[in-house]
Amino acid sequence: MEEETASQILHELRKQNRLCWLFTGIALILVCVYVYLQATGYTPHSSPPEPTWKEVRSLLDKAQYSQALEMTRALVEKSPKYYYGYSLLGEINMALGNVGEAERNFTKAYNLFPIEENEKDLLAAKKLLRERGAD
Repeated sequence: MEEETASQILHELRKQNRLCWLFTGIALILVCVYVYLQATGYTPHSSPPEPTWKEVRSLLDKAQYSQALEMTRALVEKSPKYYYGYSLLGEINMALGNVGEAERNFTKAYNLFPIEENEKDLLAAKKLLRERGAD
């Protein structure tokens, strides 16, 4: 019986030893990550958050066109092949009365993604330009 008890105790000690090594390994990894982040100068929230299309749409809904224009330009600069940015630029420029610029934006949106909605926006801008030219 003593030999069986000793065997159980030895088994438990080995399990605890493995757990100790596991936790030591995890702690070492965490320390390495911390030291690396400190060395590279990483700080959470070190830069302002990137604007989003949803934020632009919200600004448009509130008629805050100059802010929406600035944010949209920044987004288009990062994603110049995404039609939606040009569509929003056209919408903003229409609201600001910059119909010529809006027409160029809608043209770009339509060329990137020729769907009916983009075509309608482009045709509306062209019609408005013709009407203004007739005045």
